[in-house]
Amino acid sequence: MGHRFLLSLLILMTALGTAFAQNEGRNDGPNNRQNNEEWYLNKPIVDVEFQGLNNVSENDLQGVVEPFLGNLFTEDVLLDLQRRLYNLEYFDLIIPEAVPGNEERTEMILRFTVEERPVISEIRLQGNQKLRRETILSEIILTQGELVSRSQARIDTDAIISLYNDRGFADVSVEFNYSEDPDPDRNARILSFTIDEGYQTNIRNISFSGINFATENKLRSVIESKEQGLFNPGTFKASNLELDTQNILEYYGQNGYVDAEVLDIEQEIVLDEDKKRQFLDLTYYIDEGIAWFFGGIEFNGNTIFSDEELRSQVNLEEGDVLDIQTFQQGVQAVNDMYYKGGYIFNQINFSETRDEALQQISYSVDIVEQGRAYIENIIVRGNTKTLDEVIYRELPFEEGDVFSASKIRQGIGNLYNTQYFADVPAVETPQGSVPGLMDLIINLEEGQTTDIRLGFSVGGGGDFPLSGLVKWSDNNFLGRGQTIGADLNVSPNQQSLALNFQDGWLFGERWSGGASLQVDRQVKNDELQDVLYPIFDKDDQDDHLSVPDPFTGIYVFSEETEYPNDGDENFEPNYDAGEPFPGVPTASDIDEYNLETDYEYAGGPAAVPDENKMEYVEWSVGGSLSTGIRRRTQLGWINLNGAVSSNLNHVSYDDSLYRPYSYQTRENLGVFKFENRISMSIGLDNRDVYFNPQNGYLIEQRFNYTGGVLGGAKNYIRTDTTLQAYKTLFDLEVSDTWSWKMVLAANSSLSLMLDQFWTYPGAGSFEAEGRLLATNSMTIARGWPARGEGQALLNNWLELRMPISEDILWFDMFGEAVRLTSDRADIFSKGEQDWLFGFGAGLRFSIPQFPFRIYLGKLFNIQNGTVNWQDGNLFNNPEEDGSGLSLIFSISL
Repeated sequence: MGHRFLLSLLILMTALGTAFAQNEGRNDGPNNRQNNEEWYLNKPIVDVEFQGLNNVSENDLQGVVEPFLGNLFTEDVLLDLQRRLYNLEYFDLIIPEAVPGNEERTEMILRFTVEERPVISEIRLQGNQKLRRETILSEIILTQGELVSRSQARIDTDAIISLYNDRGFADVSVEFNYSEDPDPDRNARILSFTIDEGYQTNIRNISFSGINFATENKLRSVIESKEQGLFNPGTFKASNLELDTQNILEYYGQNGYVDAEVLDIEQEIVLDEDKKRQFLDLTYYIDEGIAWFFGGIEFNGNTIFSDEELRSQVNLEEGDVLDIQTFQQGVQAVNDMYYKGGYIFNQINFSETRDEALQQISYSVDIVEQGRAYIENIIVRGNTKTLDEVIYRELPFEEGDVFSASKIRQGIGNLYNTQYFADVPAVETPQGSVPGLMDLIINLEEGQTTDIRLGFSVGGGGDFPLSGLVKWSDNNFLGRGQTIGADLNVSPNQQSLALNFQDGWLFGERWSGGASLQVDRQVKNDELQDVLYPIFDKDDQDDHLSVPDPFTGIYVFSEETEYPNDGDENFEPNYDAGEPFPGVPTASDIDEYNLETDYEYAGGPAAVPDENKMEYVEWSVGGSLSTGIRRRTQLGWINLNGAVSSNLNHVSYDDSLYRPYSYQTRENLGVFKFENRISMSIGLDNRDVYFNPQNGYLIEQRFNYTGGVLGGAKNYIRTDTTLQAYKTLFDLEVSDTWSWKMVLAANSSLSLMLDQFWTYPGAGSFEAEGRLLATNSMTIARGWPARGEGQALLNNWLELRMPISEDILWFDMFGEAVRLTSDRADIFSKGEQDWLFGFGAGLRFSIPQFPFRIYLGKLFNIQNGTVNWQDGNLFNNPEEDGSGLSLIFSISL
């Protein structure tokens, strides 16, 4: 770049002088001409222009140019700007020119005429036999159409080598070169990578020399290198040898062999030219040393914490085998005790004393305690949308507070959980203006908080179980940390529109407030018409009485029906005419007699054939106000929330054709009825990341009080109890960008519908209103057709989650057991009735703005002690009962 830069500077001097001469003429005196020729010096730069741009956009240059706008022009400024433009590697030549910014020449425009670098017209690969072209190209950055860059080509060369090394090609070599494009009219180059793959190396045998305490099988299990076998290709990676050494020493260190060494790793190569591969025998030469025991630890110089407090952090007792990893964790815990209190300037030095006779190592800790550190300045960077005050309120500290490492970690976690930022905020802690003061710099990268979602969900119930979704929301509205949104759901049987607003901070506290408005239209096409009850003559067991309904012609009873005694003086129907609804014969009565009707007793109202069920439309317009308080404790966040809501409901149907079973539905025909509700919840939340937990727990109790003393057309009480737990089972770093981990997630929740303890005269119960619990086929009883009419719902599931790309996509395995009972008393009863089981696996997106899940599952229930497998909608064999898998797709809001 140096010769081009000097050439540009020479051209600049010539161009600037020429520009002056053309503008000023040749009749001025020598001194005046010299001043005019340098008119641009120390003039403010009002604009930077570019000529000759074809493939490079001016937007790509703004980041370099903008800091110079407004600066006074000098040769040093020009040199700095040109250097930065050349460093972009977009141009082969940059020629500057000074242009007056106004007639008075009090401002100047810096114009660059550029010669762009050529673009890449083609990428060629030569010599790749074992890896496909697509596999290699997916590892490199440069693509067709990009500008030629030798530095990026070198980086891509290293990426190809690394790819081959990971596949066992330890001797691979890669070179690149640019060649002229055959089309002379194109400013383009062909990028070629020439690959000498060498031989693929597989590990044939791994052995260990010098071991006495450890076994070969145990050491093979702790190292990364693996022998070739039935379930492992044994691919050799040279980078694993260093990890092998670390893992071997870690294993010995956990068992007291703190002096163990890996002296050498011998590699013996056997070449198989016919198969064009080579095999490797690895031998690890180890000096185990002797086992050491823990001889105790003493502390010197500590006054802030007692010896007992510090010693309690080291989970080793005198005489224990010296587990060096446990000891080091204890050392870190001692440091953390001081760091939590702001004592970050302490000097802590460890020394050991060995007793060869007892094979014990004792430790002495010398502590030089210093004063606490305090936060002088809190500096936030990178928040282009979010207001500073929204960020500061999430921090459990302020300027002047003690510099507490634990509170800083807590504050960073709070910021991440807001979901306003793309990644965990990075923190810098430079020293402040004087010793003892620290600056805290929080570097943020703002994420997407506006969510515009178009989608659909598929369930198992209904004739057309498909619903469309349009959702817009912004959970950081105007950067104020407020949430505003609108939801539109459309399906053949239900349409709803909801508007909502919430502010999580009121009066400078974690006190939330919100409001919502919703309009809902629902077509209910599975409603019972009246009730069918067989009525028996108690004296004449062969006789029965049924009265036809005047609306439908089927034999049903209602509370308004006159019951004749058919002239029999001894006839006593088994109902009390004073009750709102007639009595019901017992199951033994039904089993004993052969009824002259097709209807069967179903534990309540008699089952009505589908053709005798009715359809009606219900409109609901409502609004709600909500509030909540959130406080952090040592056990987690305590959440207390409450809401009041009121809905105005309207029912319509053709009363000349239909008569609903529900008294409330009949009363609601053509008039508006209120539904009033108070809901409350209290919870303890210790989850690390709310939208994708990997550790922690949630305990929550919800309570819904509808009607009762509040009045309204609907009256019931509902309770929901939820217990959830999350645990990362292991987390192994595989690469710089991916860790292999497994997260175990568990849920158990119980929902109950209860009668109101008091209602206004004439008010109905939840049973009469049809306000019962249900499964939804997507998140409760996944894959099963939706079921309703339940008084109790028990939802248990267990998931094993593994990230594919942690912030985007996870692979989940699940198993669940759901029970929905029509009688509360049956929910915890023994037996197999009403249970729905399922298990499966699939993909789950962890992006809050894209909450889709898709699983393949297998469903079953148990009947009479026999597992009853359900037919799946995929891979189903019509001739085999219970075959196939169920495709489960959902949007979990």
